[in-house]
Amino acid sequence: MRKVSDLCEEVDRAKKYVYRLLAHRGRTRKEVRERLMRKGFSGQVIEKVIKRFVELNYLDDRTFAFNWADMKLSARPCGRRLIESELRKKGVSDSVLKEVVEKVYAGKDEASMARRLAASRLKKGIPDKSGKQRDRVYRLLLRRGFAPEVVNEVMVEVFRNEVG
Repeated sequence: MRKVSDLCEEVDRAKKYVYRLLAHRGRTRKEVRERLMRKGFSGQVIEKVIKRFVELNYLDDRTFAFNWADMKLSARPCGRRLIESELRKKGVSDSVLKEVVEKVYAGKDEASMARRLAASRLKKGIPDKSGKQRDRVYRLLLRRGFAPEVVNEVMVEVFRNEVG
């Protein structure tokens, strides 16, 4: 009997820990699983707790992914590739990931987002003829997850007048 009560106590501790985690921000099942493992909870306890939080709709990877992607995109312009990469790292499945990215980017033009970002970076600095500025803008757009073909298109448009 002692074993059952120990298991119940461990489940309760794990639940309290997950409530604290979720109070700060939403998380995916993978993130919660990893955090519980780091805290030293047993696999049996981890699966029980995750199952319970999924039943309560406190852990929903689809909702998390949509909210996270929407927030990320509204905070600063970025391309699909960055959103996909970061959600994949957080443990969102590929099917959910594709659905979320399609919804979040519906009606948005990545090229115009990249153009605005490039233009804002060019306004901050003094134009130089050495190509450093061009390289910096190019790398920025790639880091922000814009597709290479979009970046190349934007670079041609933005730096069209700088030739010569």
